Amino acid sequence: MLTIKEQIRRGLLVCPESRQPLVMERDTVKTADGGHSYPLHQGVPIFLSSERRGEFLLQHDQSMKEEYESDARFDPRRLIDHFFAFFGDQRSRASREVWSGLLSRLSDDQLCVSIGGGPRRVHPFFVNLNIERFDNVDVVADAHRLPYADRSVRAIQWEAVLEHLTDPEVAVREIQRVLEEGGEVFSVTPFLQKFHAYPNHFFNPTIEGHKLVFENAGFEIQESGVCVGPSWMISDLMIEYVGMLVPIRGLRALAMFGTRILLLPLRFLDISLNRHPQAHILASTTFVHAVKAL
Repeated sequence: MLTIKEQIRRGLLVCPESRQPLVMERDTVKTADGGHSYPLHQGVPIFLSSERRGEFLLQHDQSMKEEYESDARFDPRRLIDHFFAFFGDQRSRASREVWSGLLSRLSDDQLCVSIGGGPRRVHPFFVNLNIERFDNVDVVADAHRLPYADRSVRAIQWEAVLEHLTDPEVAVREIQRVLEEGGEVFSVTPFLQKFHAYPNHFFNPTIEGHKLVFENAGFEIQESGVCVGPSWMISDLMIEYVGMLVPIRGLRALAMFGTRILLLPLRFLDISLNRHPQAHILASTTFVHAVKAL
C-alpha cells in the first residue's frame, strides 16, 4: 500500500477542490499556493469542508471515547457476531473469482483505493478512504469529491457504499475520472436488504440498475452477477422480521438469536443457488466488475 507521504510525493493525492498537488507540513497538508489546507488527524488527512471538518473532529473524539468505554466492558453480542461471522456469507464463486483475478493483476507500487474501506482492509495493496475515521482508514474524504489526480488510480473497490450516496452518478463519474485507462473497479451493492442508515440509506439497485450507473459513466462492464445470494437474504430479513414481532427488548434479542441459529444451515444453500440463472432476482447483493475504456 502506498503511504500518504508517497502518494503526495508522486502527485497522486491532490486537493479535492482545486486538484492541485499537495505538500505536507507537520500537522497539515496544503496546496503549494496555500489556497487550500487540510488537517492531518493522527497522520490521516481530512479532506472535508471546513464545516464538516469541525463536525468530524467532534464526532470522532466522542466516538473514540465511546469505543474505549465499550472495549472496557464485556459485551456478549460481540462473541455472537464473531460466531456467525466465522461461517461467512457464502459469496458466489463468480464474485470470488473476479475479485481474485483483479488482485492478481495488481502490484504494491500501484495506487489502489477501497472507497468506504475500514476498519478491515480488503487487501494490503488498498488504501482505505472513508467519510469517517474508523480504524485502518487512511484518507477521510467524500466519495463525491475524491482527492486524487486524474488517471492516477489503478483499481477501486467499494462494497455497500452506492446505496448511501446522495448522488451515486457523480461518485461513479469521480471513479471514472481518477482511474487510469484500463483501470478496474469492483463494486458490490445491496439489492434485497433491510434499511441500514449510515449516514443514510437511499436506494438498493437491481443488477441492471447496478450495471447501468457504471455504463452511463462510460465504463465497460466485464462481468456482473450475484455476490451474496437468496438464502442469505431470506435468513437476514427473517431475523429482522422476528425482531419486529417481539416488543420486549430482552426477549427480542433472544428471539433474534434463536432465529439466527435455526436459519444458519439455510445460508449454505447459496453454494448451489448462487449459480441459478435467476438468483439475481432474490440476491442480497450483486457485483459489477467494470473497466475504464482505453
